[in-house]
Amino acid sequence: MLEGVLHGVENGWFTQRIAEAAFDEQRRTEAGGLIQVGVNAFEEGPGLGPETLQIAMATERAQIEAVERIRAERDAGAAADALRALTAAAAAPDSDLIEPLITCARSHCTGGEVTDTLQRVFGTWRETPAF
Repeated sequence: MLEGVLHGVENGWFTQRIAEAAFDEQRRTEAGGLIQVGVNAFEEGPGLGPETLQIAMATERAQIEAVERIRAERDAGAAADALRALTAAAAAPDSDLIEPLITCARSHCTGGEVTDTLQRVFGTWRETPAF
């Protein structure tokens, strides 16, 4: 018996079912029992595939500069206060995180800062591999 979604996530039940379904689909595809356009049927020719997106180093530098500029121009105290409030809310079991997250956004906290704050409270999820 599954005993709830959280239990299913924690013990890898969902991951196992997805892995089994993917394996079954791959076997059917390779055996010709499942037609996948462009994979095992109706192929256009060798070497044709989706174009790989290449992001220029100049774009990366521009994004880094934009984050640095936002951090320099924002009210550092308000951002720190917003992150502390998010930490407190995340640590309270019945707390709603929406308002503290909105405050973080309005205080120009970065996605990385918000993620780091939440990871310090909740930890990092490590999925149990299922093969």
